[in-house]
Amino acid sequence: MTFKQRILKTTKQSLFSLFTIVLPLTSFHSVASESANNQRKVQFLNVNPERCVALRQGQICYQEIKFTWQALTPARLCLYDEESTTPIKCWKGKNKGSYSMDFQSSTSRSYILKNEDSKEKIAATKFIVAWVYGNKKRRRTSWRLF
Repeated sequence: MTFKQRILKTTKQSLFSLFTIVLPLTSFHSVASESANNQRKVQFLNVNPERCVALRQGQICYQEIKFTWQALTPARLCLYDEESTTPIKCWKGKNKGSYSMDFQSSTSRSYILKNEDSKEKIAATKFIVAWVYGNKKRRRTSWRLF
């Protein structure tokens, strides 16, 4: 076997081994992109920002919040405060949307996205009210040293 034939043979073997490595990687990439597409088709309800911070516990927290949501199929959907039976906002024939509102409360609230036709709960989220200082009152002692 001549030198040129050996180089040609090793080159062919190298190309074959390269294809055996690259082809599975490309198929993995297509599988990964399919799973990424499937993950985008998930039902969700998000609120932004996720929390409001008041100075003291028990004070009303004021914040403008924005809800974003997505459902798998278009339907008649409504956004509810979990403690209320009246919808905050409804959408007809949509599978995604957003809504902004002024939040004013001293307690955390949970919100749900509900299908009005089937009464099925699609997604839920919670808006948290936090505070910098607790509502601790100083204890007064009945005696003093000085």
